[in-house]
Amino acid sequence: MGIEHEALIRPAFMTNLRSLLSFDAEWLVIEELGVENGAARIDVAAVGSSVFGFEIKAAADSLGRLHRQVEHYDRLVDYAYLVCTENHTEGAQRVLPEGWGIIVTTAENGEIRFSVERPARRNLNRHAESLARLLWRGEVLAVLGALGLDRGVKRKSAKALHCHLATCVGIDQLGEMVLDRLLRRESWGTRLRQPTYMEQLTATGDGLPSR
Repeated sequence: MGIEHEALIRPAFMTNLRSLLSFDAEWLVIEELGVENGAARIDVAAVGSSVFGFEIKAAADSLGRLHRQVEHYDRLVDYAYLVCTENHTEGAQRVLPEGWGIIVTTAENGEIRFSVERPARRNLNRHAESLARLLWRGEVLAVLGALGLDRGVKRKSAKALHCHLATCVGIDQLGEMVLDRLLRRESWGTRLRQPTYMEQLTATGDGLPSR
């Protein structure tokens, strides 16, 4: 049985994610994480001591936009994976950088299963301003204030603050501060899907949805 649509894959993938890549329980799982000020989205992001990004392609999806999506992911995540059905594996290997991982999804006896075809390697192409843009304006100001770098910038736009933070802090330190803020964020607002802690996901929902 083919898995034609992403909506069939994502719920099962999320419930299997922790065991598939041995994530710790306190990691956050975020669906549709907006990046580049909303210009692109990461299908599923796992946030903890680093950022993992997962792009999902079902059998009916095209790989036509994958090259552009890779660019967005590589500006932000530490480890990137394509989660795809078997019909995309060969084409994906031609498009993806060598550092990207590949997770293949199959349907057997009414269950969706996942296997790591190729493990991801750490991405060395992150962009500091892209990382900074994950923070909301108030969070950026708080980080700048803690670093003593907020003088003369408190009334500036979020865009200017992101740029200021990105130019003042090394990318490794910036990445750590952004992760810390995301993990401590108490409210994600009403427009975004609420994150889920990895420990709240279980591998009990990996069956195909009934129709």
